Amino acid sequence: MLRVLQVIGKMDRAGAETIIMNIYRNIDRSKVQFDFMVFSSEKGDYDDEILQLGGNIYRMTAFKGYNYFRLCEEFRKFFEKYPNGVAFGVKIEGKNVCHFEALSYEEMIKGFGSKYVQSDLKDSFSKIKKYLQEGKRVLFSGTPCQTAALKTFVGGGF
Repeated sequence: MLRVLQVIGKMDRAGAETIIMNIYRNIDRSKVQFDFMVFSSEKGDYDDEILQLGGNIYRMTAFKGYNYFRLCEEFRKFFEKYPNGVAFGVKIEGKNVCHFEALSYEEMIKGFGSKYVQSDLKDSFSKIKKYLQEGKRVLFSGTPCQTAALKTFVGGGF
């Protein structure tokens, strides 16, 4: 079975959340199962239904800029508990802001101090698609338009 990690702020009744739930209710959950990484300690409107449908909810600290180290530590623990994963984040190289892949916490800390801006994705999308095809869990951090482009690039099978 393929498990897809949905990364979203909180599963309340809003636009993207409702679309995800409509898809989740209608997929063949014997073949594909959704899990959710949310950035809120508060219970979301859809949480009970997610659990009833067989999904998991992983709660993370809400990103505030000043708590990047804490959030990275939570990601490190998440990937220790659920190995076979990779994270894609943003780092500053000279005057350039670019995406990079991290297979460990030590690699993830390269992103400390980066800002939430458009970045050079280089070959990140191709690498992400390859990792997904290999069955690895992928965490992608990017702007909304980059995330939408990634979803289009990898297709609906993931």
